[in-house]
Amino acid sequence: MDDTSSAAKQIYEAMIMSLSPGERLLMACRMYDTAKTLMIAGIRMQTPEANEAQVRAQFFLRMHGTDFTPEELKKIMRELPNMQVDD
Repeated sequence: MDDTSSAAKQIYEAMIMSLSPGERLLMACRMYDTAKTLMIAGIRMQTPEANEAQVRAQFFLRMHGTDFTPEELKKIMRELPNMQVDD
């Protein structure tokens, strides 16, 4: 679905491109930090009993769960430090 007018898209693109590359990078980093904070809060709300290792595992799955096969995910998660995988 695309409900943004082409004029609005052009204005937004011009605003973004008026920023320096460093400012755009900082903006992207802030957006990632916000998304990470929201995801972790959501995980903690759904599973308040989860320990840090379980939260890390759930975060990883939310970020990369569709990027790999189930077998690849298990292998990757076993190799990452401080992550508890519930088989």
